[in-house]
Amino acid sequence: MNLTQKIKALTPDHILSVYSGKDGKCCCGCSGKYSYHPKHQAEQSKRNGYEVTANLNMVKRVLELLKTQEADAVDELSEDQLTFVIGGRLYMVMLAEQPEEEPPPSTMYAYELAKALMGEVGSWRDDEPVDLEGTIQQAEELVEYLKGFRS
Repeated sequence: MNLTQKIKALTPDHILSVYSGKDGKCCCGCSGKYSYHPKHQAEQSKRNGYEVTANLNMVKRVLELLKTQEADAVDELSEDQLTFVIGGRLYMVMLAEQPEEEPPPSTMYAYELAKALMGEVGSWRDDEPVDLEGTIQQAEELVEYLKGFRS
Protein backbone atom coordinates (compact mmCIF):
# COMPACT_ATOMS: atom_id res chain seq x y z
CA MET A 1 0.00 0.00 0.00
CA ASN A 2 1.50 3.34 -0.99
CA LEU A 3 1.34 6.46 1.20
CA THR A 4 -1.66 7.98 -0.60
CA GLN A 5 -3.66 4.75 -0.14
CA LYS A 6 -2.55 4.50 3.49
CA ILE A 7 -3.74 8.06 4.21
CA LYS A 8 -7.09 7.57 2.44
CA ALA A 9 -7.73 4.39 4.46
CA LEU A 10 -7.16 6.06 7.84
CA THR A 11 -10.05 6.59 10.22
CA PRO A 12 -9.96 8.20 13.69
CA ASP A 13 -9.85 4.70 15.20
CA HIS A 14 -6.43 4.14 13.58
CA ILE A 15 -4.96 7.13 15.42
CA LEU A 16 -3.27 7.03 18.81
CA SER A 17 -2.58 10.78 19.00
CA VAL A 18 -2.03 13.96 16.99
CA TYR A 19 0.20 16.97 17.54
CA SER A 20 -0.26 20.56 16.42
CA GLY A 21 2.54 23.05 17.08
CA LYS A 22 4.82 25.72 15.67
CA ASP A 23 6.97 24.48 12.80
CA GLY A 24 10.70 24.58 13.51
CA LYS A 25 10.25 24.32 17.28
CA CYS A 26 10.65 21.26 19.47
CA CYS A 27 7.74 18.85 19.82
CA CYS A 28 7.85 18.41 23.59
CA GLY A 29 4.56 20.24 23.95
CA CYS A 30 5.93 23.68 24.87
CA SER A 31 5.13 25.04 21.39
CA GLY A 32 2.12 22.89 20.62
CA LYS A 33 -0.33 20.37 21.96
CA TYR A 34 -0.79 16.61 21.83
CA SER A 35 -4.32 15.25 21.69
CA TYR A 36 -5.15 11.58 22.14
CA HIS A 37 -7.95 9.42 20.86
CA PRO A 38 -10.20 8.75 23.88
CA LYS A 39 -9.86 4.97 23.56
CA HIS A 40 -6.08 5.30 24.11
CA GLN A 41 -6.14 7.96 26.84
CA ALA A 42 -5.97 5.69 29.89
CA GLU A 43 -3.22 3.49 28.44
CA GLN A 44 -1.12 6.49 27.35
CA SER A 45 -1.64 8.30 30.68
CA LYS A 46 -0.30 5.24 32.48
CA ARG A 47 2.59 4.84 30.01
CA ASN A 48 3.55 8.55 30.18
CA GLY A 49 3.16 8.80 33.95
CA TYR A 50 0.76 11.76 33.73
CA GLU A 51 -2.78 12.42 32.52
CA VAL A 52 -2.89 13.00 28.75
CA THR A 53 -5.61 15.00 27.01
CA ALA A 54 -8.24 13.15 25.01
CA ASN A 55 -9.79 15.20 22.25
CA LEU A 56 -11.55 13.25 19.51
CA ASN A 57 -12.50 16.46 17.68
CA MET A 58 -8.83 17.45 17.35
CA VAL A 59 -7.92 13.93 16.20
CA LYS A 60 -10.60 14.16 13.51
CA ARG A 61 -9.58 17.70 12.51
CA VAL A 62 -5.89 16.79 12.03
CA LEU A 63 -6.89 13.63 10.15
CA GLU A 64 -9.02 15.71 7.76
CA LEU A 65 -6.12 18.13 7.24
CA LEU A 66 -3.85 15.17 6.51
CA LYS A 67 -6.27 13.85 3.91
CA THR A 68 -6.19 17.20 2.06
CA GLN A 69 -2.40 17.04 1.62
CA GLU A 70 -0.60 15.77 -1.46
CA ALA A 71 1.47 12.68 -0.68
CA ASP A 72 4.75 14.50 -1.41
CA ALA A 73 3.86 17.10 1.28
CA VAL A 74 3.62 14.37 3.95
CA ASP A 75 6.71 12.90 5.61
CA GLU A 76 6.40 9.32 6.79
CA LEU A 77 8.90 9.41 9.66
CA SER A 78 8.19 5.79 10.51
CA GLU A 79 5.54 3.19 9.80
CA ASP A 80 3.36 4.74 12.49
CA GLN A 81 4.18 8.47 12.32
CA LEU A 82 3.20 10.99 9.63
CA THR A 83 4.01 14.72 9.63
CA PHE A 84 3.08 17.70 7.48
CA VAL A 85 3.23 21.51 7.67
CA ILE A 86 0.47 23.98 6.83
CA GLY A 87 1.03 27.73 7.21
CA GLY A 88 3.83 27.53 9.76
CA ARG A 89 2.14 24.78 11.82
CA LEU A 90 3.57 21.31 12.17
CA TYR A 91 1.09 18.47 12.42
CA MET A 92 1.95 14.93 13.44
CA VAL A 93 -0.26 11.87 13.33
CA MET A 94 0.81 8.89 15.45
CA LEU A 95 -0.92 5.67 14.48
CA ALA A 96 -2.04 3.07 16.99
CA GLU A 97 -1.14 -0.58 16.64
CA GLN A 98 -3.99 -2.34 14.90
CA PRO A 99 -5.05 -5.79 16.11
CA GLU A 100 -4.78 -8.51 13.53
CA GLU A 101 -8.14 -9.43 12.13
CA GLU A 102 -9.39 -12.95 12.60
CA PRO A 103 -10.17 -14.72 9.35
CA PRO A 104 -13.86 -15.45 8.80
CA PRO A 105 -14.99 -18.82 10.16
CA SER A 106 -15.55 -20.16 6.63
CA THR A 107 -11.90 -19.47 5.76
CA MET A 108 -10.67 -21.31 8.84
CA TYR A 109 -13.04 -24.21 8.15
CA ALA A 110 -11.83 -24.46 4.56
CA TYR A 111 -8.21 -24.33 5.74
CA GLU A 112 -8.80 -27.05 8.34
CA LEU A 113 -10.58 -29.19 5.75
CA ALA A 114 -7.72 -28.76 3.26
CA LYS A 115 -5.19 -29.56 5.99
CA ALA A 116 -7.12 -32.70 6.97
CA LEU A 117 -7.24 -33.82 3.35
CA MET A 118 -3.73 -32.87 2.29
CA GLY A 119 -1.64 -32.28 5.40
CA GLU A 120 0.23 -29.14 6.44
CA VAL A 121 0.87 -26.51 3.79
CA GLY A 122 4.22 -27.24 2.13
CA SER A 123 4.36 -30.84 3.35
CA TRP A 124 2.62 -32.28 0.30
CA ARG A 125 4.74 -34.05 -2.27
CA ASP A 126 3.61 -34.58 -5.84
CA ASP A 127 4.85 -38.15 -5.92
CA GLU A 128 2.83 -39.24 -2.87
CA PRO A 129 -0.57 -40.79 -3.58
CA VAL A 130 -3.53 -38.82 -2.30
CA ASP A 131 -6.02 -40.72 -0.18
CA LEU A 132 -9.42 -39.54 -1.43
CA GLU A 133 -11.48 -41.79 0.85
CA GLY A 134 -14.16 -39.67 2.49
CA THR A 135 -13.22 -36.60 0.45
CA ILE A 136 -16.55 -36.35 -1.36
CA GLN A 137 -18.50 -36.48 1.89
CA GLN A 138 -16.25 -33.80 3.44
CA ALA A 139 -16.56 -31.63 0.32
CA GLU A 140 -20.34 -31.94 0.46
CA GLU A 141 -20.25 -30.89 4.13
CA LEU A 142 -18.13 -27.88 3.20
CA VAL A 143 -20.56 -26.88 0.43
CA GLU A 144 -23.51 -27.07 2.83
CA TYR A 145 -21.62 -25.07 5.46
CA LEU A 146 -20.62 -22.35 2.97
CA LYS A 147 -24.20 -21.98 1.66
CA GLY A 148 -24.93 -20.19 4.93
CA PHE A 149 -22.53 -17.37 3.94
CA ARG A 150 -24.27 -16.40 0.70
CA SER A 151 -25.57 -12.85 0.64
